[in-house]
Parts: sequence; C-alpha cells; structure tokens
Amino acid sequence: GCCYNWHASKSTIWQAALAAKIIERTSE
Repeated sequence: GCCYNWHASKSTIWQAALAAKIIERTSE
C-alpha cells in the first residue's frame, strides 16, 4: 500500500543520487 510505495520511491531516489555521485567521480 502507501508505505510500500513510499519506500520504493525513496529507494529509487537514493539509487539515482548514488549513481549521480558515481558518475561525477568517473567523469573527473
């Protein structure tokens, strides 16, 4: 339900932020 969707979206945002950090490090 609600809580599951909230955790899923939060996880997606966290993964996207983590990927962005990795991309920044590799682009240096």
